[in-house]
Amino acid sequence: MKYAKTNKNKWYGKLGLTDHFMKRYNERILNSKHAFHSIKDYIYDLDRRLNDREKEIILFFKDSKKVKVPMNNHSIIMKNGSLITIY
Repeated sequence: MKYAKTNKNKWYGKLGLTDHFMKRYNERILNSKHAFHSIKDYIYDLDRRLNDREKEIILFFKDSKKVKVPMNNHSIIMKNGSLITIY
């Protein structure tokens, strides 16, 4: 599991992204198998795509056991501070 760099003013502080999430994000959101190569690229793209309410939901439920966060036409599955998958 990989972690985003901590920044207290950002919604993604200490947010983990699994390899599975990154693969599914490439396939389902970006429609490409190898679109991004670094965590920063994923976080930047999510930051652009998520609205403020979705970011607040992620912050609020970040440490929950399991949460399904709606995102436009997709859903993000979070577990214990990590983004697990997207569908």
